[in-house]
Amino acid sequence: MGLRYLAAQYSAGVGRDAIGDVAESVAGAYCRWVDLAFSDRGPSPSLSGGSEYYISVLRLLGITMGCGREHSARALLEMVVRQGADPLFAVLASASGIHSRGEDMPSTPQFARPLLTALEQPGDATRAIEAYLSDWPSRMRPMDWMGSLEAVLPGEGYGAGFFGYWALELSAIARATDVRLDRLRSPFLPVDLL
Repeated sequence: MGLRYLAAQYSAGVGRDAIGDVAESVAGAYCRWVDLAFSDRGPSPSLSGGSEYYISVLRLLGITMGCGREHSARALLEMVVRQGADPLFAVLASASGIHSRGEDMPSTPQFARPLLTALEQPGDATRAIEAYLSDWPSRMRPMDWMGSLEAVLPGEGYGAGFFGYWALELSAIARATDVRLDRLRSPFLPVDLL
């Protein structure tokens, strides 16, 4: 619910500082949850456990980084590495000075591979991000709110009828690269957080 609230705040034009305060709280709760799961020695959260979980963690990371909450972003990345980072999260963690173990690394989900390409091949980053954005609604299909997005009737241009659906995960990619994503055009691009 916290992640939805953050997206709603962004859609409503709430300032970055206020969104950042909430993002810190959500990130802190997430880190405590992961820590408790590991301390109980029971089943622990895993990025390979499903696309919805993976997307949620990536979007929360994007919001914290986009709001300049580097301490919270770093704490999130440390928890992701603890769970077993895939190549995408490993590159994001490395950009923040956190190194993952590297052994038995799960593969990056298909929907997120253009983001990995953007990080690993900076010369192709713009093209990879454009490809990611051009099919963003399909990439978000595992999310439970996707039915709401599909119910919105598009306007005359692609995405013209959509409001309140943001590729918040791109803020993390923008912070980890030198690519100017704010020059791209997409109804899903959260330009203020880049």
